[in-house]
Amino acid sequence: MTDEKTLRDFLPERLRLNYDAIRNTKTATEGALNVDDIATIQQLINDSQPKTPEEEIMRTMLQFLYRRNTRDFYKFLVQSKLYHLVLWTEAKQMAKQFRLNGLIYIHWNGDAYECSKHQNPPNEQDKALQSFNKQVRSKLLKKAVEDNPNSEIVVVEERTVYVMEPEACD
Repeated sequence: MTDEKTLRDFLPERLRLNYDAIRNTKTATEGALNVDDIATIQQLINDSQPKTPEEEIMRTMLQFLYRRNTRDFYKFLVQSKLYHLVLWTEAKQMAKQFRLNGLIYIHWNGDAYECSKHQNPPNEQDKALQSFNKQVRSKLLKKAVEDNPNSEIVVVEERTVYVMEPEACD
């Protein structure tokens, strides 16, 4: 029996632990800014960065793959359950992953990541509007699928539904 190693075996454990710690902060779990979390999240992100030349090589490779095709790279993270690798991508992807957009601004200053309170946090009215728009898109999509059962592609953008017939896809 061979002892096969996977990518997971070569990744530092602190990456997963820090990912879980950020995911469990009040800001990430409740979606409301907790000022105490800003310094904690910054420290955890910076602690996740490569500490050895080997880790730096792995991060460089992962960033290359991420920048080549962000969507497929993220699918890879989900399918392989390596979500914590998002900490080696870029600030906007980290903010998106932990649902910090509009709450905490994360940016690279050249030496380390800095986190600060977002200048324009979403207010309750913005959140209500986002929820309403999501419900409207969901209803539009459901109706479009019901009305066009033989269509190939159904895309919902804002409040518009685009349906392509099978012949148009060839």
